[in-house]
Formats: sequence, structure tokens, C-alpha cells
Amino acid sequence: MEAAQIEIRALSFLDQLGEFVVRRIRDWIVVIVSVLIFLPLIGVAMNLVFSLAGFAPGADFFRWLYSLNCHQIPCRCPTILSLPAILCFRCLGFYSGLLLGWLLSISGPLQGKRRFIIPAILIPAAVNLVDVAGISIGLWDGSNAFRFAIGLSAGAGPAYLVMHGVRKVATQHRRGKKSR
Repeated sequence: MEAAQIEIRALSFLDQLGEFVVRRIRDWIVVIVSVLIFLPLIGVAMNLVFSLAGFAPGADFFRWLYSLNCHQIPCRCPTILSLPAILCFRCLGFYSGLLLGWLLSISGPLQGKRRFIIPAILIPAAVNLVDVAGISIGLWDGSNAFRFAIGLSAGAGPAYLVMHGVRKVATQHRRGKKSR
């Protein structure tokens, strides 16, 4: 068998495999994105479980993992069950906001109100940037409740939009499959 024929058959196989994988991902995209939205809060819960069980390596792993995107300054982190959380109030609010956006996308109270979604994303993002800049240059030191609220609002809008888009694509894909 010639090398060119082997290459053509291999490329054909890879093309078919790619189409199969994409079809399967489209069928499961809502579930996959939903799981990704829950993962950060699951990690926070796992850290608490490991800490309460006295399994320091597991708790330390999650603390290290979350330190990659959160400063973890102790005075800006809540205590949960008398243990310091691995996320600051703003990050905990953001990840909780992702969950809130996900819940809003499945419950549907914002259906037909898309014109309010973009401002609902841009305004919290702008307030968040101003707050971080003000704190960084020493103009003020905001409260932890305010940090949580800003994080919550900054996470809810993008999660809602992502889930709304994913559901729309999945619905269109299912309709296309039925018409074939």
C-alpha cells in the first residue's frame, strides 16, 4: 500500500472522528457548560470538607489551585465554619454570580428582556474596575459586603448570556436533527 493512500485513509478517519466528537459535544454542551459553572464552588466546598476532615494535603491543593486567580488576603476572605475560605469576597461573589446567572437562564425570568442584559454586564464590570482601581491607589477601602455584591453582579450577567447562547445552539441543533 502506498504512503499516499495511507495518508488519505488516515485523514478521512480523522475527519469522521472529528465530526463524531463535535456532534456528541453539541448534544452534551448544556451539561458540560453547567458543570463548568459549578466547579469553582464545588472546589470551595471540597476545601472545607478536606479541612474539616483534617486532610491537609487535599485542603492545601485547593488553596494553591485557587491562589492562581485569587489574592486570598485573609481580611478580605470570609470564614466558613470557622475556617478561612480559599476565595476572597469578590471572587466568591463572582462564582456565586455564575451560579445565579445559570439559575436565571434555566428559570427564564429574563426571557424577552435581552436589551437589559448588556447593561447588566457592563455596569457591574465598570463599577468593579473603578472599585479595584480606587482600592489599589488607596482612595478607599470598600466593605466586604460591597465586594461580594459587585462580584455577584459581575458573574451573573456573563453566565446568563453564555447559558442562553448554549441553550439556543443546542435547541437549534436538536431541531435540525429532527428535520433530517
